[in-house]
Amino acid sequence: MDVIINAVVLAYVSLFAFGLGDNIRGPLFSEILSEFGLSDTVGSWIFALSSLFGFSSSFLSARLGRKLGHKLLLQISLGILGLALGVFSSAQSLFQMLVAAALFGMSLGSLGYCQNALVVLGTSPIRRQQWLSGLHAMYALSSLLAPSLVAILASYGMNWRVSFLAAGSFPLLALGVSFFLPLGRLHGFPHTQGPHRPRRRLLQVMAGACFAFYVVAEIMVSSRLGLFFRREMGESLEQASLKVVVFFILMFVGRGLFTVIRPPVSLAISLGVSLFLSCCFLIVGLSGWPWFLVATGLTMAPFYGLAMAYLSEIFQEDSSQAISTAMAMQSILVVVMHLGVGCLSDYFSLRRALWVGPISLLLGLIFLWRTHESQKV
Repeated sequence: MDVIINAVVLAYVSLFAFGLGDNIRGPLFSEILSEFGLSDTVGSWIFALSSLFGFSSSFLSARLGRKLGHKLLLQISLGILGLALGVFSSAQSLFQMLVAAALFGMSLGSLGYCQNALVVLGTSPIRRQQWLSGLHAMYALSSLLAPSLVAILASYGMNWRVSFLAAGSFPLLALGVSFFLPLGRLHGFPHTQGPHRPRRRLLQVMAGACFAFYVVAEIMVSSRLGLFFRREMGESLEQASLKVVVFFILMFVGRGLFTVIRPPVSLAISLGVSLFLSCCFLIVGLSGWPWFLVATGLTMAPFYGLAMAYLSEIFQEDSSQAISTAMAMQSILVVVMHLGVGCLSDYFSLRRALWVGPISLLLGLIFLWRTHESQKV
């Protein structure tokens, strides 16, 4: 029991620290553009480069996790994350900002892998879905608190660099806590007879594609929601910010609920319902009822935790590799999304560009169906 608690606490604390660092960049983006005189297109590389390096580190994470151990890899990644946020706070040129973004991406891929792996390997299958939902509720919570941290520091006259420095203290704090959480030997998965390796690998890619297309839609909505209400709906900064806050509150509440309840249906059906409702809500929201865009925070909420539980259920002894594949596919598709939505917004409009979201969720639903059907063969 101590091993389970320590693994879960370490995953939760480190994801909160990562979420705060990840979400501190959005509120400070305009300040960074002004400081260095960057265009939106050039500035977007600060996010895109992180995802590119996250793609690389995700692919290496499963191998490094087996060689170094998940705890040590997590500790190294927390150190790199703290360093990245420190470089962000002290950067004096675009090149230094891009170096910070690259370091951030290196930690992004390995942290995402380790946090999910710790919960998957450290908990029993019966409670795994609930522990994973709780894990990703921590990210939703940090998403709420990051803008508050910026606002509080700004109210005291602090500039944007101090916000990065403050956020950088959290991964270092999590790193310190990790030394007091011995893990011993985590539960493994029993070896089961499965399909031959090439087909098994194809199944991982299909499941990873489902996961990645969902993440594309979630990040697209969370990163563009405020801009949509400002640009398309003509709302003030305060009104648009409120919509973003409500979105993350709904996501936090939804993930919190799935921490204490288990769906009465299979994981595959639960994932399908989440994807289908989120797709419908986005379509309705983009068609003239924008509050449905905000409400997708609730329909999207359970997906991430349920998806990780689903990966562990399908792949069992290959779960580490499956999670690594999903995280890598997520990173590369997020890069494509950021650049693609930016270009579509310039050529058409933001409203039309956001139709990438429903399309991504529909593709996720198709890949989920293919993954489920392939297991029957």
